[in-house]
Amino acid sequence: MIRELQRTRARVTHIWPPPASYPIDFDVIFSELVEDLPGRLPWSPGEPSCALIALLNEDCSLNAPMLRNCTPHGFVSLPVRPNDLVAALVIGLSQFQYEKRLRSRIDKLDDYIRAIRSVERAKTVIMSRKQLNEDEAYHFLRRQAMARRISIGELALAIVDTDEMLT
Repeated sequence: MIRELQRTRARVTHIWPPPASYPIDFDVIFSELVEDLPGRLPWSPGEPSCALIALLNEDCSLNAPMLRNCTPHGFVSLPVRPNDLVAALVIGLSQFQYEKRLRSRIDKLDDYIRAIRSVERAKTVIMSRKQLNEDEAYHFLRRQAMARRISIGELALAIVDTDEMLT
């Protein structure tokens, strides 16, 4: 297996016996699917720092809850055939990178939603303090953000925080 990975020009580090906690400075971890695998992974389920490919023994019975906890990006059945190994490597890395992009987009969308909520709350504060209607309050907020060269969300958060401190 190590030779097959080296043929793909991958830099391979073999760690045996399996450590209590896997290091996170790798692109891919190949690990035998054992009962305590989820506890050995240094990340929370759903937030991996590298791709995980599980090695399945022929005599191994699959434990569905354990599989859900370690969420591997690919599988390879032992004994390993070269084509299966390369396919699992490519698919596992692709799946990991795809999930990473999705998590990044989710984080950006969460930030955007928080900014929208802050803008709505800031508009309410401006409307009550300056006696403006909703459109005027938004335009006021926008002009102030542009004058300060910051995002509307940042200014809105500052206004909301200041209002909460003063009340």
